[in-house]
Amino acid sequence: MSDHIENITAALQDQIRELELETEDVIKFSEAAMKLALSKMEDVKAYVLSHPFGSAEEEINFFRNLKPRIASHYIYYNAVRKVEVQKPQGGEKVVRKHYECALAWVKSYFENNLDFYTYYRKNCTYLDDYYFLRNQFNIELDLDSYAFELDRSFSTSHDYKVAKIIANDRFQVYVESQLATLFRTYNHDQASAPVSNLRWTASKSSLIELMYALHAEGAFNNGAADLKYVAENFERLFKIDLGQYHRVFLEIRYRKNSRTKYLDSLRERLITRMDEADEK
Repeated sequence: MSDHIENITAALQDQIRELELETEDVIKFSEAAMKLALSKMEDVKAYVLSHPFGSAEEEINFFRNLKPRIASHYIYYNAVRKVEVQKPQGGEKVVRKHYECALAWVKSYFENNLDFYTYYRKNCTYLDDYYFLRNQFNIELDLDSYAFELDRSFSTSHDYKVAKIIANDRFQVYVESQLATLFRTYNHDQASAPVSNLRWTASKSSLIELMYALHAEGAFNNGAADLKYVAENFERLFKIDLGQYHRVFLEIRYRKNSRTKYLDSLRERLITRMDEADEK
């Protein structure tokens, strides 16, 4: 069962990354990602209900580790959509306050669920039978009010809390990146920003190919950094205007020969250097 669920999760992540490359509007992207996550969750539910768990350990693993990973995508993109839909029109101060309120909400959720948050983060297991086995709802275990409305055949008392923790970690990174972008937009950090003498001297399309590869790998902020934020940092670091990088990526995708021409070249050059170092 675990392998099948892992495959569904990997497929969801790949589809979301592909969607992000094709959709610049963060609200539309978030809504589409939510639909994908919901669809995958329905697939998982159908599979779980038709394939009974072989042991209590397998059930606990599913509700503690597997299901929350998929559910967290829906929760995360719902939070992103909400914070962007509700973002006020106005100057820096107004928008900054909006994002700071979102961060305060994340902190509040953490504080209100501190006991379970600590239990989960420390990888404790002594209450797993109560938290992650079905039909073990106990009013003394800090249940949310919605817990009594859940589908008992596909929910435990705390699997949603795990998904929420995962989503909140990502959402915090997202909001902090928006605040950083806002800060740069209003030129507050120009005086103190470190001066980079690096110049990108290869082609612009090569840099875009590299940027997309690193983003697809989830190399920035544990995979939570959005592509726009990554592009802005590349532009600042290398003092280059990437322009319509989405359009360039589209052209890269439709190359007749190797679609990863620059990455292939990097691999060959690195292997050559390692071979030369081995010979010394």
